[in-house]
Amino acid sequence: MKPCILVVDDEPIIADNLRLTLNNAGYEVETAGNMVSAMVRLEERECSLGLVDLILPDGDGLHLLRLLKAKDPSLEVIIMTGHSSIAKAVEATKQGAFYFVAKPFNTDEMLMLVGKALERRRLVAETSELRRRLLCPDARVLPGDQARLRDARIGGGIGRQRADRGRERDGQGAGGQCRPQP
Repeated sequence: MKPCILVVDDEPIIADNLRLTLNNAGYEVETAGNMVSAMVRLEERECSLGLVDLILPDGDGLHLLRLLKAKDPSLEVIIMTGHSSIAKAVEATKQGAFYFVAKPFNTDEMLMLVGKALERRRLVAETSELRRRLLCPDARVLPGDQARLRDARIGGGIGRQRADRGRERDGQGAGGQCRPQP
């Protein structure tokens, strides 16, 4: 299934150019010219990424960022603006934006950012699923994974051997205490 990207920009030329570029790159695209229509589009269809203009006719792109993240915390958002400032970029990042890009932007750079944002979303979802599987022993586990998960939980078998090798590599010695991960 192709990822869906929501483009929110009140400038039709920019929205259309992004739509065409992203369609040609193999993505499904929904467009909106303001905050209200963006939220309607998101109700109609699940999207993986939002490309949001900072200044919209009915509000602020940072406010839309908060609304989008409240609706779907895993949605990645790239903020676009022709009025860039370091303060706004920092604020956008603190509120959960994946990136803050100044207009006009290079389409190849935008495609690279889109790819990185979608990859981050995929990795976060994969990590969450793996944590869920490890913490919930009754969760559905793929054939062959049950023994490895059991060994990892009880500290024996392959899981123990791999952990010991990792500690030896890190200079802690086999059977030593692992450092807490940040």
